[in-house]
Amino acid sequence: MKCRACNNNDCEEVIDMGTAPPSNAFLAEEQLNCVEGYYPLKLYVCKICWLVQTLDQFPADELFVDDYPYFSSYSSTFLNHCEDYCKKILSRFEISSESKLLEIASNDGYLQDIFKKQGFKLIGVEPTKSAANIAKKKGHKVHDVFFGTKLGLDFAKQKSQFDLIIANNVFAHVPDINDFALGIKKCLTPNGIVTIENPSVMSLVNECLFDTIYHEHYSYLSLKSVINITKKNGLKIFDVDKISVHGGSIRYYLTHTENDKQSVSENVLCLQNEEYQKGVEDIRTYMNFAQKCNELKNQFCKFVYSILSDGKSLACYGAAAKGNTFLNYCGLGAKEIDFIVDKNPQKWGKYAPGSRIKIQPIDALHSKKPDFIIILPWNLKTEIIHELKFTKNWGAKLVCAIPDLEIVS
Repeated sequence: MKCRACNNNDCEEVIDMGTAPPSNAFLAEEQLNCVEGYYPLKLYVCKICWLVQTLDQFPADELFVDDYPYFSSYSSTFLNHCEDYCKKILSRFEISSESKLLEIASNDGYLQDIFKKQGFKLIGVEPTKSAANIAKKKGHKVHDVFFGTKLGLDFAKQKSQFDLIIANNVFAHVPDINDFALGIKKCLTPNGIVTIENPSVMSLVNECLFDTIYHEHYSYLSLKSVINITKKNGLKIFDVDKISVHGGSIRYYLTHTENDKQSVSENVLCLQNEEYQKGVEDIRTYMNFAQKCNELKNQFCKFVYSILSDGKSLACYGAAAKGNTFLNYCGLGAKEIDFIVDKNPQKWGKYAPGSRIKIQPIDALHSKKPDFIIILPWNLKTEIIHELKFTKNWGAKLVCAIPDLEIVS
């Protein structure tokens, strides 16, 4: 395939995870008699710019539909992270009540809420109307369109450039990553700051976090690849933070290439060296990852079938996209897993794509009392273990499969 960042044709297949439906394409009960669309889920790495990327399958508007079911406000761990981010960014940079602030992929307004509490107005861009409408009902200003060069130019023409642009957990979700980066360039004030957060591809490959691979994630980012993309579009990375969310992420601080007020920090050089030492430019790194994924899948399936052979019951916590990837890659469905519980009421009564396991409220655990509960959003393990401490009343065991198979409580 052709690299979506540098157009190079020398891309090597990293892993073939078979076929799967889009990970957020939940099914209503009346759809159970319909045939789901299964599409190849393959990961490649460009041997020139080292961007890791999925095989092109879908335009974004077919994945991020009006009723897209992901909402950020259901995780207290994530909201605490966002509170810390807000405090840090406001104290570090010269942001005043006169500053113009933009968040791309603002979801249900979770970060707009936090900035509002601090006395700042954060304008949102959110193409999924289900999430955008929630933010609008809170009184936030939201442009419910996809972000790219066109919207960036529109902002600039309206003399609405921004002093701070936030793009958290979205850079990996865009099919045309250069168009997205150039859009940021076009609507950033001369001394403006951009922060981008995304899971680190080095965490993915070194810790075998294969469940984060799904069709909505077009790209898997390293500092190496992000430098190439941003440089190509007139931006520079002047600092980075390593953060723990989503199993290990990087926060990139960017500005215009020509902005001399921000010099490149030692953190950037250190992370570049760390990535090189971990094999970001070594094809063997990615081949080893594929082998470990297969081993972990086999180990978990053996564990599940040993439990079932003992007459025990299993349920899952968290109907997240990563959980759907995990279950489909392992070939597990409603025959093995009785049900999935989730906090989001918009998912209740629906069925997980591919596996077709029914999604129910948390209260279902009280009534059905499964013997084992698999925590699918392993990145929220600490929060979920505390939430599910009531399951000890009947002796349930909590299990995580990634990054290692373990009974955690």
